[in-house]
Amino acid sequence: MKRVAIYIRVSTDRQAQEGDSIDAQRNALKNYIQSHQDMIFFKEYLDDGISGTKNDRDAFQRMLSDVKEGRIDLVLVTKLDRLHRSLRNFLNMQDILDKHNCNWLAIWEPIYDSSTPQGRMIINTMVNLAQFEAEQT
Repeated sequence: MKRVAIYIRVSTDRQAQEGDSIDAQRNALKNYIQSHQDMIFFKEYLDDGISGTKNDRDAFQRMLSDVKEGRIDLVLVTKLDRLHRSLRNFLNMQDILDKHNCNWLAIWEPIYDSSTPQGRMIINTMVNLAQFEAEQT
C-alpha cells in the first residue's frame, strides 16, 4: 500500500473562485485515493494564502519533513503549480523526494512523468511557465 499525502495550496481569492478552492482540491484528491485500492490516505497538508513562489510554507515544510522520515510514498496535488511556481524550489523539492523514494502526481494533469527525459523536460518547462505567470501577477 502506498502511503499518500495530499498537498493543497491556494494563494488568492481569484484562484479559489476559479476552481482551485480548498474544498475542490481536497474532494478531488480524497476521491482519487478512494478510487485506487493500492493507496491509503496518510495526511493532508494545507497552505492557504501563500504563493507557490515561496519555499517557506509551513505545511509544505512539514510535508517534506515527513517525506524525509519515510512516512510518505506519494504526494498528490491537483495541479503541478500547487507544489511550486519556482523552478529552483521545485528542483530542490524533487531532489528530496528522489532521495527518499517518494513520488508525486498531479491528478488533473496526468501528462507529467518524471521517469522519462521527455517528461522531466515538460515538467521543467511548465514550472518555468508557472513562475513566469506568478511574476506577471
